[in-house]
Amino acid sequence: MLINWIRRAFLGSHTPRTFLGSLTYSLLPFLACLLRALWRPLRYQPAALSRGPAAIGFSFAILGLSLAMFWSSSALAKAVITERPALNPEALAQLWALELPRYDGEVISLASLRGEKPLVLNFWATWCAPCVREMPLLDEFAKKHPDIQFIGFTIDSLKNMQKFEQSVQVSYPLLVAGSRYLRLIKQLGNPRGGLPFTLVFDEKGEVHSLLLGEIEKEQLQSLIDDFDFN
Repeated sequence: MLINWIRRAFLGSHTPRTFLGSLTYSLLPFLACLLRALWRPLRYQPAALSRGPAAIGFSFAILGLSLAMFWSSSALAKAVITERPALNPEALAQLWALELPRYDGEVISLASLRGEKPLVLNFWATWCAPCVREMPLLDEFAKKHPDIQFIGFTIDSLKNMQKFEQSVQVSYPLLVAGSRYLRLIKQLGNPRGGLPFTLVFDEKGEVHSLLLGEIEKEQLQSLIDDFDFN
């Protein structure tokens, strides 16, 4: 309760999106408690001086708890996979109806990709560190498996995309959707709207798997192995 209150006081409803941001987010309670412990003695209040060591000790206890929370959350970064999820039909219909531009201006209709071959639809953003980390893996599999379509659904601006493309390039299409589609991905089995988020469709256009979090090579290989290309 105390930790959440301190975080809301400093960050409001925002959540960290990078490793450094997550660490800072975890350490905020410790820093706040330590500052409070040191502030009163610095104001020359005798009563506060007697409580200073206990307050500092409490601050370091909060530090231990914060770091434990940070490392435990990092350990759970591996993608959670749900097979054959029952998704909102209206949200799926809205997804397939989209026509979105690539960063180079070419418009792609998602409906044209449905049922043509298996589709890995990866929702990501340039500011999302786990998203960027998994892109080389997705690109590797996209090159190794041309019989599977990989698409990046970018929850970001065209300007950020153009800057990003100069430093990180992938072979599969990256569609520019923007943050306005966060509501849609929440309706597609991702209620918190967290990234990265991936939907895998089979060759019939049906949802095969839903992945929340950063995908690992073994997980992606297992999904690929489920498809029969004979």
